[in-house]
Amino acid sequence: MISVSKQQWQLAAFVTLAVFLVYGQAIGNSYVDWDDFKLIVHNPILQHLNLKSIWLAFTTYDPELYIPLSLLTYHVDRIIGGGEFHAAVTIFINLLFHTGVSLAVMWVATQLTRNKWIGIVVGLIFALHPQNTEAAVWASARKDLVSSLFFFLSWGYYLQSEKKKSILMFLLSLLSKVSTLMLPLVLILSDWLHERPINKASLKEKIPYFLLSIAFGIIAMLGKPGSGGLFLEKILIGARSVWLYIGHVFWPTKFALLYPFTESISFHNPQLLWSLIGVVVVTVVVFLLAMGNRLFAWAWMTFGILVAPSFQNFTKGENYYLDVYVGSDRYAYLATVPIIIVAVVIIAKAISSSRIRNAVAAVIVITLGYLAHNQSLMWKDTGTLFVNVLQWYPNSHLAQTNVGIILDKKGHTDLAIERFKESLRIRPNEHAYFNLGQYERARGNLEEAKRLYIEALKINPVHALSKINLAPILLGEGKPEEALKILDQAEYLEPDDPVLLFNKATTLETLGRRDEAIEYYNMVLEVNPSDKETKMKLEELLLGK
Repeated sequence: MISVSKQQWQLAAFVTLAVFLVYGQAIGNSYVDWDDFKLIVHNPILQHLNLKSIWLAFTTYDPELYIPLSLLTYHVDRIIGGGEFHAAVTIFINLLFHTGVSLAVMWVATQLTRNKWIGIVVGLIFALHPQNTEAAVWASARKDLVSSLFFFLSWGYYLQSEKKKSILMFLLSLLSKVSTLMLPLVLILSDWLHERPINKASLKEKIPYFLLSIAFGIIAMLGKPGSGGLFLEKILIGARSVWLYIGHVFWPTKFALLYPFTESISFHNPQLLWSLIGVVVVTVVVFLLAMGNRLFAWAWMTFGILVAPSFQNFTKGENYYLDVYVGSDRYAYLATVPIIIVAVVIIAKAISSSRIRNAVAAVIVITLGYLAHNQSLMWKDTGTLFVNVLQWYPNSHLAQTNVGIILDKKGHTDLAIERFKESLRIRPNEHAYFNLGQYERARGNLEEAKRLYIEALKINPVHALSKINLAPILLGEGKPEEALKILDQAEYLEPDDPVLLFNKATTLETLGRRDEAIEYYNMVLEVNPSDKETKMKLEELLLGK
């Protein structure tokens, strides 16, 4: 059981104050058009809190991750918001979770190093490091915060020999996000660090952890199929991500939502080859050093184990070779803790004077806090977020396209088209083709719009938006059967999209399938009750019967 003294309460209050001083201004940020609306604001599971929504949270993927407990926490946001979602509430609660994770990190680091000063400094660095800004202030990163909180609580209870509580916390962590399934190996390494024998008895006590990991690992694979065969690519990009994350720990600059990789993924690429060689060399060195000091080997192995599950996420879309990204800051949220511990241990051992040591720690924490505050403002809104990506990584075709979309919404069509074309120059991709198609369609140039939608579908045959917008053109050409076929394919991908439902209703109406058309018009109104055009169409059909 965690016994909390007055001093610990004061420390918790200090960490909370520090987190909100650094990130507090981010409470004024907006939801960003990068999962927030689909995952939170418009998620059908989150519109009502009842047994059905709870059941759906535990029996579905959203859309590919199994995160039922994290989803349910958003109901608290909606309740506090008076039945509606408000970004300020969501970000505020995110910061509370981030504070909780930071305190749990402090608790675990203190037990691992058996040094209270080291534990406090590690917790403060973790709380205010700009690499953790994405997890702290991005509304959709709630799953990383909740799963990490229970992960560190499970680890901490294990170190206190409270196994039942530890197993319960691990279960809650996996229900929040499956990426924490490597905990059993982390616990074995903790035993090794503290020179506890790794024998049959110590492994036997890990059986419940391993069973949970296996069960949730299977659940994760069922929800996210597709990239299982890209073993070499995962290893090479994974090795590159290792140095990205470690580099950001010690040189905290150039943080962005996306870290694109537009070169060839092979051993012939020097950047990837040297990254892999570096991982191998460091692994050999730390094992040689382990004979005299286990800490470095423990930190390197624990870091590797915690970051490994993210290697399969090196893409940001269905096109593995078109949407390649080295990593995401939130993937390092758990993994860099052992690296931070080693860095603080080195400071503690290198500086004998407690006064100087405290001053150095204070300078580091304050500097990191300043950088984290600035980084949190990059999440102000969708436009600011993607402009920040292009500031550091202009070769991100996805960021180019998103900036183009925002420019178009603000009426800067010519500038938007330049961005879309730049996106295609970097790499032909369905997003840019689709948006150029939308522009041509708005101009009435349907033949060119059709060509662009088809180009998008050549690159990504499951790009639902291109199918949804291509269908009305086919319908106008007198090809209702072809239009219906492509809409059926799109419905499988985006069953609740109101534009798809409306287009399918009009296509069915053209084919004379009035009852089905009425059904789809009603489905549109379920999603958007105020749609005047749909109401008019429905009334015309009903009156005509």
